[in-house]
Amino acid sequence: MALARLIVTQPHLVLLEDAFSCFGAAEQIALFDLLASHLPQAILITTGGAAGLADLHSRRLVLERNAAGEVHLIERGADFQHAAVRV
Repeated sequence: MALARLIVTQPHLVLLEDAFSCFGAAEQIALFDLLASHLPQAILITTGGAAGLADLHSRRLVLERNAAGEVHLIERGADFQHAAVRV
């Protein structure tokens, strides 16, 4: 029901926190593709451990802790260089 509401309301920003974790990899990809095709202008942000979804994003942000205990926000993606921001 929530996914249908997103398609109808056409928000500019969608935060999906472990929204697809109960589905298998193929279903996760199909649901993400459905949202992306129906919300072409929206920013889609997913969180969680769904590894299959990571490849569908144009950008990936990862929090990593270094040996000194500092947390850095690492930006990863195929079309840009790695960048680190101290958090």
